[in-house]
Amino acid sequence: MQDNLVKTFGTQTWAILPSALESISSLITGPNGDVDPSALVADRSRDWISYAQKEGDTTIINISGPIFYNIFYFGTNLQVATRNLQAALADKSVKRIVLHINSPGGAITGVGEFARMIYQARGEKEIVGYAQGMCASAAYWIYSACGIRVADPTALLGSIGVIFRFTDYSEAQESRGIKEYTITSKQSPMKNISPADPKGQKAYQGLATELAAEFIDSVALYTGVNAQTVESDFGNGFVLTGEKAVKAGMADEVGSMRDILTNKPTIKLSKGEAMTDKTRQPDAADETKTSTKNGQAQGPAPTVPKGETTTEKPDETPQGPAPTVPKGETTTEKPD
Repeated sequence: MQDNLVKTFGTQTWAILPSALESISSLITGPNGDVDPSALVADRSRDWISYAQKEGDTTIINISGPIFYNIFYFGTNLQVATRNLQAALADKSVKRIVLHINSPGGAITGVGEFARMIYQARGEKEIVGYAQGMCASAAYWIYSACGIRVADPTALLGSIGVIFRFTDYSEAQESRGIKEYTITSKQSPMKNISPADPKGQKAYQGLATELAAEFIDSVALYTGVNAQTVESDFGNGFVLTGEKAVKAGMADEVGSMRDILTNKPTIKLSKGEAMTDKTRQPDAADETKTSTKNGQAQGPAPTVPKGETTTEKPDETPQGPAPTVPKGETTTEKPD
C-alpha cells in the first residue's frame, strides 16, 4: 500500500494551492520519501470524505479538504461526490442542490468531468455553489460550474492553474545505499524525460500550459465570460476574497449558507446561460426600480419624478356612478 501511495501522489497532475500541496506531501512522507502510515490512519477519522445531507428540499454535498478521484485516505473523493450528485438529481423531492466547498483544490483527474456534470444539470434543478474558507484551483473549477455562486465575504477564491511537482530523492537514496536504474526504449526518447533536463522542462511546461488552457476555457464557459477575462481578472493564479471575487465576476453574490437555505440567492442560471440582468430575480430592495425595453414597462410600475408625466394612459376604469345632485343643491363632500 505504501509504495502504491507514493506512486499515486508522484504521478498526479495538480490543480491546487502550492502551499496545500506542500502540506499533503509533508503529511504522507518523511524527508527521504518514506510514507508515514500513522498520518493516514489519523486522517481516516476526519470527516473529510465527500458526503451529502438533506435539509428540507435541499441536498448539500460537501467538498472539503484536498480533492482526489478515488483515494479514501483523506480529502474529498470525486467518485463519492458524483454518486451523491446523481442521487440528488434523481430524487424528485430535492429542488435545490448546494455544493458546500472548503477546499484548496487537488488532483486534476476527474475534476473537469465532475464540473461538466454540474454545468449540464443546471437546467434540471437549482444548483448553488457556496464558497466558505477556501475555494481554490480544482475546487474553484467545480464551483464555477454551479448555476448560482455564493461566497462568504472572507472566502478565498481562484488559484486557477496547473502544477507539476517533482521531488528528487536520488541523493537521499544513494546515501542509504539505494541506486535506481531505468532503461527506456530508444523509439521513445521522451518517455522518461527528466524535468531537470532542458527538454524535459520544456515538455512539462507545454503540458501544464495546455491543461491550464482547458481549465480556463471551462471557467470562462461556466461564468459567461471569455478566456482572456479569466486570465486577466480572475486572480492570475492567485486568490481573491469573496467581495473582490464578486466584483471580478468569479462569484455572483456574497452570502452565507443560511441565506441559501432561506432562499435568498437571487441569480438563477440555466444550462449554458450567461449571467445577465434578466436572470436576476427582484428582491425587496428592487421593487422600486424600473426596467424598460422598447418603451414598454418591465416589472414594477415606474416612479415618476414630481412635475413629470408618464406616457401611460390614465386608468379609465369607472369608479362607480357619479352622485346625482338635484338642481340648485350642493353636496356636503369636500373636493379632492
